[in-house]
Amino acid sequence: FWLENAAEGKLAEAHYLIALMLLNNQGIKKNSQSILKRLLAAAELDYAPAFLELARIYEKGSLENKRNYQEAIKWLKKADYHNSAEAQLTLARFYRDGFGVNQSNAKALSWYERAERNGAKQAGIEIAKLGPTSVGSNATDSALPTPISAVTTKRSGMASSPSQIKSSASEIKIVLQSAQSGN
Repeated sequence: FWLENAAEGKLAEAHYLIALMLLNNQGIKKNSQSILKRLLAAAELDYAPAFLELARIYEKGSLENKRNYQEAIKWLKKADYHNSAEAQLTLARFYRDGFGVNQSNAKALSWYERAERNGAKQAGIEIAKLGPTSVGSNATDSALPTPISAVTTKRSGMASSPSQIKSSASEIKIVLQSAQSGN
């Protein structure tokens, strides 16, 4: 197999593809240990998709592993280092719902905003769902600064659609440009 040779040559994507083939029973008999071994090899080579797949495995408790949110968070944060919007959305959900972390709407909002900056359209919808009243709703949130999106939402009323969110972002951009030009 050329894929096996590529994996032996320390090609991260080859390890990852073999792991996916194992996961999906594509010509290779499914073997949990081999899947984890391949994903960990790709992760050691700093391959972001492997981080995400490992996070999914630990979040769901699949491949004979028990659900382990702390382990999932570890892999999600490594994927975040590569600006993975998917990892950021998942971390936001963990904070919003309190999976493996203390529930914090402010931290969820921060992760959603990061995901939105990385192109995740769903993040804007989730930001609108959290709304301005969610920031500071528990003790750990009150110590955090209010994100600019929450300030805009408080000023103009809760954004309820992606177009309203986009409009708010445009308003912020105009305010920042005016401030920079001294007007």
